[in-house]
Amino acid sequence: LAPAANLPEGASCTATVVAAQIHDTDSADPPDTMAANEVFSFSTDAAPAVTSTSPINGTNGVAIDSTLTITFSESVNATTSSFTLSCGGTGQSFTLSASPASVYTLTPTASLPANTLCTATVLAAQIHDSDSADPPDTMAADEVFSFSTDAAPTVTSTSPITSTTSVTFTSNIVVNFSESVSATTSSFTLSCDGSSQSFTLSVSPATSFTLNPTSDLAPGSICTVTVLAAQVHDSDSADPPDTMAANYILSFAVAPNAVNDSHSGVGNTLLEVGVTPSGAPALKRTGSLLDNDISASALAVTAGTVASTQGGSATINADGSFSYLPPAGYTGADSFSYTVTDANGSTDTASVTITLASMVWYVNNTASSGDGRSSSPFSTLAAAQTASAINDYIYVDRGDGTSSGQNAGITLKNGQQLLGENVALIIGADTLNPGSSAPTIGNSGGAGITLAQNNTVRGLNIGSTTGAAISGSSFGTLALDTVALSTGNAALSLSSGTANATFSAVTSSGGTNNVSLTSVDGTLNLGSGALSGASGNAFAVSGGAGTISYAGTISNSAADVVNIQNKTGGTVAFSGAVSSTSTGVTLLNNTGATITFSG
Repeated sequence: LAPAANLPEGASCTATVVAAQIHDTDSADPPDTMAANEVFSFSTDAAPAVTSTSPINGTNGVAIDSTLTITFSESVNATTSSFTLSCGGTGQSFTLSASPASVYTLTPTASLPANTLCTATVLAAQIHDSDSADPPDTMAADEVFSFSTDAAPTVTSTSPITSTTSVTFTSNIVVNFSESVSATTSSFTLSCDGSSQSFTLSVSPATSFTLNPTSDLAPGSICTVTVLAAQVHDSDSADPPDTMAANYILSFAVAPNAVNDSHSGVGNTLLEVGVTPSGAPALKRTGSLLDNDISASALAVTAGTVASTQGGSATINADGSFSYLPPAGYTGADSFSYTVTDANGSTDTASVTITLASMVWYVNNTASSGDGRSSSPFSTLAAAQTASAINDYIYVDRGDGTSSGQNAGITLKNGQQLLGENVALIIGADTLNPGSSAPTIGNSGGAGITLAQNNTVRGLNIGSTTGAAISGSSFGTLALDTVALSTGNAALSLSSGTANATFSAVTSSGGTNNVSLTSVDGTLNLGSGALSGASGNAFAVSGGAGTISYAGTISNSAADVVNIQNKTGGTVAFSGAVSSTSTGVTLLNNTGATITFSG
């Protein structure tokens, strides 16, 4: 039987001799045919084939020193030319185990490249089976399988990233790896400006490690972290590669430590810290914003003018000196921020808190209309009267020396202090203005100063008024000094209070009384001057136990030149000339009081 075509490979074949179709050639029949069919079977030879590989197709993370194993379906003859191996497109040389065999081992002559796709090919035409039943003798087709070699662990990212500036000095350092690795504190080094820094390390193995410095990083320094390649081991069993290919180095700049500052201030008043005085009334302090800031490298402050949280402003210089102008009329806490930059370009920001206590309203009749602050004073005394509150200070600059803008008098509120530039402006222990010449105030429509309770008046002149130069009823305790009165109306009209007053001069040429003191206690030194022109008693005292003195002249042609009645104590001393062309002097019911005329 000669098949018309090759039998199929590796097939089970069956041949049958059909009994009924077989006839003997003799004539003695029957029997003429076979008693039964004859059946026999056989298998055709199979082409050799690859049954398995190691690594199997698609394997990842194969060790770079691995061998390749190829198992065939039968014993075959092969040489190194029967196989190819390439990684990343580059051929790899190898040696081959003995032939013939059903299992072959390919041993690369050098480590395979890491983290690379490798492809092995079994060349069908170069594989011959060992049996003699040919064909088939060779594989039906090439066998191709691929795998990826293991990658060495690498640092994939860090926090902070390298070259970062302004890293907070309390920061931790995070190092992320491409795969799970084992590491210890010996796997890393940390130094800042060349000084080693100790740290603790998060749990191992892990893909991410946190270095927690045991003390703050040095502000303003350059810190370097080195990941030591030989001390970092991957967690997988496909080794090599087991360690990093090279050290990883990370450097970053630590921010300086700008420390918050605090100062006390005075309402409406410039605060000048470390700057050349502007000449305006100001609270002056030495120092700089940088005094308590910390950095390993030189610091500079971002210069400029910034707004404060309450609407004031601060002008900041690069050396940390600054001037601060409060919002008008505000007391309490205010703040502004500033930024420092070190030599490495790192920055930090801190705040300055100014606690404003006491309120001063400034007046200068030569100024443009301002808001009452020391750098922009009111141009009129009336504006200060309107804006001010109880217990405030009103400070009047000499201005042009006239009563221009100050000729409507002033009605004080309880506890207020009216100060002229003839005395220094002192708040607490601080001198805000050294004092110079006295300003002049007057009133074309009434009293020069109308007192409330517990006022202080110092350092000014009171000129022309149509009412008393100083008037007060139930005025509490008046503190007064360095004040000169020179008016064509009454000089003093005080009742029911205690006056601790020292005048430099008191001159009056009109009014019902030049001086009227009713139920006034304390000490009043009226200085020198001249009293005249009163339509009633010139110097009138009724009640009280005050100690009163006047060295000026007193004259009167309308009524008593001196009239003192019902004093319960104290003294009254006149050391100037007293003259009368009318009713003279009246002293009545002054129990316990001493009255002296020595002029």
